Amino acid sequence: MYLLGEQPAYADTLINRLQNLPSRLLEGLSPCGPALAFAAVDDLATLLPDDQLFLLDSGLLHGCIEERALFYLHEGDLLGLRQDVEWPYWRLRSDGPLSLLPYARAEVFQHIYADTGRAELFLQYLLGQTALLSDAVA
Repeated sequence: MYLLGEQPAYADTLINRLQNLPSRLLEGLSPCGPALAFAAVDDLATLLPDDQLFLLDSGLLHGCIEERALFYLHEGDLLGLRQDVEWPYWRLRSDGPLSLLPYARAEVFQHIYADTGRAELFLQYLLGQTALLSDAVA
């Protein structure tokens, strides 16, 4: 994840650290199907099943909350963690082609929580993403 606009001094270091965590979390777990390929999309969430998480294999996604562009995601980012029925609308859009590796959501969480090291990495990933998004809206 990268923030749009002015970033706090620590952002680059945190972003670099967070970028490799999803692939480490998924080590030893196989995708549940072939990579999904998309051309430019206006709202990616409407095209993806709720029972899967996705590793962004290639491409760039722009993240908007209530139509305000705040961040973008690129190779190595994890998609689909947010299951938001009552939260502010979060739209992921792309101007170019994307490739996503699908993983069964339940299997990902079982895999992560089966190992305390992976569980700690997942917590670090979530807290880091939260810190970046908090700064983006502040």
